[in-house]
Order: sequence, then C-alpha cells, then structure tokens
Amino acid sequence: MVLHCISFVIAAFQISQQEEFRFWRWDNPVIFTVLFVSFLAILVYYISMKVVVPERLKMQEELYKKKLENMRMMSLFAEKDPNPLLRIDKQGNISYCNDAAIEIFSDNQLIGRPFAEIIIEGTSERIGKLIEQDESFARELALRGKYFWLNVIGFKELGFAQSYFSDITDQKNLNIRLANTNTQLRELSNYLNIAGESERKKIAKELHDGVGMSLSLIKLKLNAIGEVLKDNQLATAAFGEIAAFTDSVSAGIKEIMAGLHPRILEDFGLDASFRIYVEKVTEKTGLSGKYHTNRFADRFPPQFEITVYRLVQELINNIVKHARASWFSVTVSYIDGVLQITVDDDGVGFDEAKIRETKKGMGLRNLRERVTGFNGEIEIDSSPEEGTHVTIEFLKEHIDAGQNS
Repeated sequence: MVLHCISFVIAAFQISQQEEFRFWRWDNPVIFTVLFVSFLAILVYYISMKVVVPERLKMQEELYKKKLENMRMMSLFAEKDPNPLLRIDKQGNISYCNDAAIEIFSDNQLIGRPFAEIIIEGTSERIGKLIEQDESFARELALRGKYFWLNVIGFKELGFAQSYFSDITDQKNLNIRLANTNTQLRELSNYLNIAGESERKKIAKELHDGVGMSLSLIKLKLNAIGEVLKDNQLATAAFGEIAAFTDSVSAGIKEIMAGLHPRILEDFGLDASFRIYVEKVTEKTGLSGKYHTNRFADRFPPQFEITVYRLVQELINNIVKHARASWFSVTVSYIDGVLQITVDDDGVGFDEAKIRETKKGMGLRNLRERVTGFNGEIEIDSSPEEGTHVTIEFLKEHIDAGQNS
C-alpha cells in the first residue's frame, strides 16, 4: 500500500509540471493526497488518545493498585508471622521488620541498618541483584543460640526483597542427636567387633594349646603302642584307623582355628592372607577363584587388617552361599596411600532396594558400617542376573585415624 501511495504522489507531481496545469486547484492530486494523509494521521492520533492511552493508563493504575494490595497483604502477613521477617530495599538496608525479628535480634533500631551487617557478610550487592532479577537464595543460619532456615526472595515489581526466617532449632537438634546416636552405635559396633575378634583369638589359642596339643600327644602314644603291637595285625589295623581319625580331627581343629583367627594374617599381612583364602575357597567349593594384586608388602594396624579381612571373607562367603556363580575374583592394590579392594562375580545378582529390609539387607548395612568405621567408601553395583561388583577404598590417613579413634 505504501508503494502504491508513493507511485500515486509521483504521478501527481508529474501532472503538476505541465504548463497548463494549475497547482492550487482542488482537482490537484498532490493536494488531495496531502489532505487525505493528514486526515488519517489526525484520526490515528485521536483514536490513540481517546482509546489506547486511557486503556494503558487504566492498566497501569490497576497494576499499581495490585502492587499496593500485594504490599499491604505482605505487610499484614509479616506482622502476623511468628517467625522473624525482614524487608530489604535495593541498597541492602532493612526497611521493615516484624515483632519476631525485633525480639530475636534484641534490637529496636533494625530499620535503616544494612542487612549484611547483622546477617551475612557481603550480601548488599547481592540483594540488589535479587530484586532486579526476581531471584532468591536460601541457607542455614545459626543465630542467637537458635537455628534458622533463611530464605531471601527478591520482588522486582515491588522493589524490595523479603527475608523469611524459619525456626529449625528442634529439627536441627534432633539431627544432631541422631548423628550422635549413629556415632555411638558405630563405636559400639566397632567395640563388639574388637571384642569378638579378641574372644575368637583367645578360643583359637586355647584350641591350639589345649585340644591341639592333646591330639598330638594322643597320636604319639598311639604310634608308640602300635610299635609294641605291630606283630598283631588286628591291633595294628585298629590303631591305624584311630590314628587316621585323630589326624582328621586335628585337621578339623586347625581349620576351625584358622576361621576363628587367621594366624597367617597376623604373621604376613593382607596380601598373603587374601591369596591363601581365595585358594582355599577355590579348592573347597570348586568355584573358579582368581586373586590379583600389585604385591604390596605394607602392613596396617592390626584392627584394620582383621576388619578388612573379615569384609572380604564375608563377601566371598555370600558368593558361595547365595550368588550361584561359576567364578569370582578379588583384586587388591595399594598405591599412593590408597587401598582399593574389588570383589566380582558372575552370579545371579540382586536388587539392593528390594532386599534392604531382609536379612541380606542387614548384612549389607553391616558391611557399610564396618567400612565407614575407618572412613572408607564402599560401592555395590548389582542387578538381577548381572552379577555383582563391589569396590571398597580406604585412605592411609583415615586408616590411621580410625585406629586411633
């Protein structure tokens, strides 16, 4: 349409250049066009002044009224809020406080003071940005012997930010008591484990010094009697059976002693103990067991070593009893102060979420507690029919700290 008007004006101008054409005539197209455009401009201006502008002013007035109503409602809620509440302007200064805020801060002169001065250092500029961008932030705050959850919300349209203090003292104290209780339970669990290991060591020693020595003496006596009665075939056969039975009982006692307290762990450490244990399980169960290590010779505190040995022992026993696996592997490395133990199998796996409240779930929790007792980390990755992958890590400084705690 604009191009059409321009073409019309150019054509009218060309006609006006003719000698016989008189410019100031009503039939002059240029005059007609100018008058028509002026009329349209006046009409648009009139409509905008009589319709658009008043409507815009009305909307602004309604917005302003709504703004005032919001402020009035916020002020009303602030006055009735039992928790402390502060309102902050764009400069970061307090412009309003309710009675609860005056009480908790023990200050009747809060208005006009910088918010950052009494709450958090360096928040004045941040408050201005919160207001301009309609943003918010929250954090826990300790104040006057109580704990609060501070939530600061910026209101761009209202031109201020409002800080809400929710009293979480009871919840915080409950969390602290729960944490202390968990710590005490872990300490009790560690104590019971230590006491249990001490008792097992004592029983193993008594078996070795008492029953083991007695069985050895019985065998010597039987051999001596057998020499005297070697000409009697019946007696020799009977004594041979008794000697074989004595050897079997002695082997059983040794196996029990090894289970109660692995002497090889005490003498040679984790690396040798794991290797021999994997070999024994492989020989006894027929499972294909593999042991991989970087052959570290480092020794650790005795209580840590027995704890880690029992962890791996329990993981392997679970594989034998529950996994229905055809193979398992244990990988141990100690590099740059980090002891990492990985136990894998190709068994049926499990869904940890589903077994959480079962006996097996209790066993997993016990594993985690013993690992965290030395500030270690344990990760269990398993799913049905996908086998199980367990990784345990300890840092040297945490091992020492756990031993001294």
